[in-house]
Amino acid sequence: MRGSLLLLTRILAAASAPSADDPFALRGVPLPLAPNCPSVEYNRKFGPQRVDHIHSCKDGPPPRRLGRLCGEASWHRALTIATENFGAAAEATAKVYVTFLASASSGHSLVGSLIDGHPNAVVSNELNAFARWALAEGLRFSGSNALTPSDTPLWRRRQLFDAIYANALSCALVGRRQKYNYSVPGGWTGRVLGAGPVAIGDKRGNHLLQSLKGVLRADGEAGVGAVWRRFEAFVALPIKLIFVSWTERNAGGLLPAIRATSNATDVFVWNSSAFACDAVARRAMLAELCDFVSLPCDDDLLAKWDSMAHCSGSAARRAHAAARQRPHAAAARRG
Repeated sequence: MRGSLLLLTRILAAASAPSADDPFALRGVPLPLAPNCPSVEYNRKFGPQRVDHIHSCKDGPPPRRLGRLCGEASWHRALTIATENFGAAAEATAKVYVTFLASASSGHSLVGSLIDGHPNAVVSNELNAFARWALAEGLRFSGSNALTPSDTPLWRRRQLFDAIYANALSCALVGRRQKYNYSVPGGWTGRVLGAGPVAIGDKRGNHLLQSLKGVLRADGEAGVGAVWRRFEAFVALPIKLIFVSWTERNAGGLLPAIRATSNATDVFVWNSSAFACDAVARRAMLAELCDFVSLPCDDDLLAKWDSMAHCSGSAARRAHAAARQRPHAAAARRG
């Protein structure tokens, strides 16, 4: 009997351990863990609470601690191996870096979650990557106060990639929560197919927007370009910058400044009102998003992404207001 139990334990451990072909797929780890996790964990922002009641997944416990709290020893081992090896793998496989410009309540939490739900992408949720890079560089921005005592500097690119993965995996383990749960149903949130991600990035658009607006006010387009080129050099990948808004705006003049001065950044404008309430435009936007971030998207994935749209309540009101503003915006551009 004891021998049979030992054999079963080894089989389960082997099933959950990363394989050579897809070390970050975590096939033996059930995601999310919340239904199996009644444990209470200290949360630095909200105090003691159940991990399945966390308001924002960025405030949740690190993946290895979640493995100890909520799962089998084999789950903890699989999470440990994945987190220890991700940074080096991402440096070898990543082709683009994804980041966002957006105001609060713009809908960019959803867009970041859509990309993170792709089997070849990892996008963290409010890791604060840009601000933590700026902290390491000794940069300070007026009008932005997004750093917390736990936000440590990001000195190296591999450190950035490790931090992105730890954040995204924590969000997958407890559900990708940012007030609402943005996990893509049946998606690859927290998992990566193959040897590593093709697209990697962070979703913290409001801080980036406010930081660069402060630079624009103080130093003009040249100042924005100088800061942005330093960030491009740090990332050392083509940057895919997604501006998310309910109306067609230019991010307070930032988009022309970045387009004019950057070395390796492409810009994509995402209209949240069209995505929420225009089914035809939504499908076209999703296909364009896949092309923009260099990811292949089949019909099954596009259908899952499409199912995340909801035109009701505030979304419908914002879409209606945006539609009323478009003729005025077009007239202003023509003038």
